[in-house]
Amino acid sequence: MQKFFLMGMIVFMAFPAMAQFIDVEQINAPQTSRSIMFQPQQEEPAAVAEKPKPAPVKAKSQAPKKNAAANVSLFKPGDSKIMAVVNGDAISSADVENYARIFLLNTGVPLNNKTKPMIINKVLKTAIDEKIKNQEIEKNNMSLSGKEMSEALVHFEKNRRMPRGQLEKILKQKGINPDMFKNQLKTEILWARLVRRKVMNDSYVTQREVEDAISRSKQDMKSPKYKVSEIVIPADKAKNVSVLVDNVRHDGLFTMYAAQFSQSPSSANGGDLGWIKEGQLPKPLEDKIKTMKVGQISQPIKHQGNYYILKLDDKFVPSAKDKEITYDDMKNVLETERFESYSAKYMQNLRQKSVIEFKG
Repeated sequence: MQKFFLMGMIVFMAFPAMAQFIDVEQINAPQTSRSIMFQPQQEEPAAVAEKPKPAPVKAKSQAPKKNAAANVSLFKPGDSKIMAVVNGDAISSADVENYARIFLLNTGVPLNNKTKPMIINKVLKTAIDEKIKNQEIEKNNMSLSGKEMSEALVHFEKNRRMPRGQLEKILKQKGINPDMFKNQLKTEILWARLVRRKVMNDSYVTQREVEDAISRSKQDMKSPKYKVSEIVIPADKAKNVSVLVDNVRHDGLFTMYAAQFSQSPSSANGGDLGWIKEGQLPKPLEDKIKTMKVGQISQPIKHQGNYYILKLDDKFVPSAKDKEITYDDMKNVLETERFESYSAKYMQNLRQKSVIEFKG
């Protein structure tokens, strides 16, 4: 846990602004919501009673049934259509449903009338990004051998504690096309290789950089830190912001609601602000965060024309037992940060150059 936190701290030190990275699973496409949730405000929203995050037992009881993914039907039977075209390559509604099944299997998100538009929006972005990645991989003449693919599948099963050789059977039980799943895994492996090849000359970290980062870490670890996520709604669109808070608390889908509805730049990262130290947030928000428990979601907080819904994801309080990060760990953190930063910029550049037509 300590090592994980320190790695997060290094990202925080390198990017002290709100959102750290652009999530490569997101795409900067227009997101016009059809929701009627936010209409012009006519009156101040009533204060929402502070409620803690539902206990794990209750949350578990709301989880989807074991084979929920297999029954996914985002579109009417026989309503096959093209959802998007990426540089001439089409993405069909059948593709989107397959991506949705994988998404539901990985996340356990419930499928209902509230989450359906967000799920479609999310998986369509994922499908578009994967199409762009595949086009770039093909352009660079990269491929994966049969042996490498087999090893990747074994590794996938092992990491998820699945019986060896049972992945394909499990996928079919969940209604997921095994070939599509394998293609998605193959794309991520080759994309990582491509990025490493591109960033190789720029990823070297000097001894001085590592030592400076360790020095900053020692100083920074002396004060409390808060890992925070946000949803920001303009006051003139916040008539039903209290309903939004209730939905988020009940569904446990903060990142999806943030991506769909938040008007902050952090929405591209699911509302994630990363690790925040004292003095970085406006005082009304900081004061609220200091009173919250980990996992808790705040009532709407009005500040300078916006309503802020905050979630405290984690908290760090300095302790005499805290260990210093080692040289090798710090070096690995800095190299990983450069890789992720380059990957995000590379993907963003490809999106900007792509011709993307939305059809659905």
